[in-house]
Amino acid sequence: MIFAALALGILLTAQPAAAQVYYGAPERHVEITPFIGYTLNTTTIVGYGEIKTDDGVAYGGTIGFDVNPGQQVEFLYFHQSTQSHFNAQSIYYSSFDFDISFNYFMIGFAYEPNYRAKTRPFFRVGGGAWWASPSYQGLEDTWRVAMDLALGLKIYPADKIGIRLQAGVLMPLVFTGGGLYVGTGGAGVGVSAGIPIAQFNFSAGLIVVL
Repeated sequence: MIFAALALGILLTAQPAAAQVYYGAPERHVEITPFIGYTLNTTTIVGYGEIKTDDGVAYGGTIGFDVNPGQQVEFLYFHQSTQSHFNAQSIYYSSFDFDISFNYFMIGFAYEPNYRAKTRPFFRVGGGAWWASPSYQGLEDTWRVAMDLALGLKIYPADKIGIRLQAGVLMPLVFTGGGLYVGTGGAGVGVSAGIPIAQFNFSAGLIVVL
C-alpha cells in the first residue's frame, strides 16, 4: 500500500514540464534532512539456524550538496535499534534472543528530473559501510560494505523548507569468494557476494535548505 501510494505520487508529478508549477527560488547549495521512519527486516540464514529480526522504528539524516542542477551528492546516516531471534535448527544449539543495533554510513548520488518544481520526484543510489552491534555475550560487532537504493518525493511549501518522503532498501554485502582467470580470450577477475539481510525502509523528513 505504501509503495503504491508513493509510486502514484511520482507518476502524477512526472508530467510534462509545461504542466509543472515552478517558482524562482534561490539556487540551493546544501540540504539537511533529519528523518524518522519504519523498517521491515528480512530473515538471515546462518549456520545451524536462522535469525529473524523485528521490524521497527528507525531514524537518521542526510546532507545533500548540489553538484549540477537536479543532481546532488548525499551523505546518509541510518540507525535502528531492535531485537533479533536466533532459531536453532540443530540439536547441538539452543535458540535465543538478543538486542541489536544497525547503523549505515553512506555516500550516494540523488537525481531530481524536475529540480525547479515545488514537488520533485527523486531517485538515489549509494554505497558505504554497515555496522551491526549485537548485545549478547559471544556475539561481536560486524562491519560490512553496503549499498542502498531509494525513490521518493520532495515537496517545498517554501524556499528554505521542504518535506522528504522516501521508500528504499539498505543492504550489507558479504563477499564469499573470488578468483583470477587467464585464457585465450583474455584475463579477468570474478567476485561472488551475497546479501545477509535487506532492510526496507519508509521515512519522512524535514528539509532545511542552506
